[in-house]
Amino acid sequence: MKFSLKNISLILVVVLSIGLLAGCTPQESTQNNEGIFEDLTLTTGFTNSKSEEDGKNFIVIDARDQDLKLEVVDEDLFASLEEDEFYIFAYNDENILRNIQKDLDLKDLVENSEEDGNNHPVLQEIAAGDKISMDGLTLLDEYIIDFNGDGHDEVIAMYVAAERDDNGEIMWDDGQRWVFVVHGDNKDYVLYDDYVQLGSIQFNVFTSNDEFSIVTKSVRTASLDISEYRYDETNDSFIQTIPYSVSGNVNMLHSSK
Repeated sequence: MKFSLKNISLILVVVLSIGLLAGCTPQESTQNNEGIFEDLTLTTGFTNSKSEEDGKNFIVIDARDQDLKLEVVDEDLFASLEEDEFYIFAYNDENILRNIQKDLDLKDLVENSEEDGNNHPVLQEIAAGDKISMDGLTLLDEYIIDFNGDGHDEVIAMYVAAERDDNGEIMWDDGQRWVFVVHGDNKDYVLYDDYVQLGSIQFNVFTSNDEFSIVTKSVRTASLDISEYRYDETNDSFIQTIPYSVSGNVNMLHSSK
């Protein structure tokens, strides 16, 4: 099988897979077996070929329609790699493979996306607007980064219209308003502002090929939606697409915490 996904579903897979590789995240400083800290990059794809050149082992990955050649110094790791198989890969700046993870569920998701021929049309372009009121909202999580290089840190934040008890725990109802916003310098990008019934929203922040993106996963009792918000530097806006969505006659059996 030839992996030729030309849209962002592969980015989605990378994001959903971050927690699987021993806590490694894209460009995170991680200690290797020699006790040296190094930056690791995550990607996903199908293995094209294995080879030995000048006494060194190499693997070629078909990742996002581009061949990525990595050296494999770990003999056991090299022996375990299967050709034409889907993996999550972690490699360093010298293109040396450090870790792999196989996930059949993620493989099925990628293959089904290809078979469906879903080009993931753009839902909307979200431009910066005036600062919005946070009254009545409780901060669930935030991430601070200067993603547009303007010299000011932006705050990516998820809020919910529910209070905390004396122990700091959210007092959840069957449903409440959720607000997902990027706070900029005297401006806000409101990525999501709606009522969520019997569900929750999580977000991940990452870069891929120097493009800044945010992905949200909305899990409810009868639906599962993945949205990507890719930052468009030219127009100072976020482009929203949905690479994966299932709804309707859905019976959500379990969601991990």
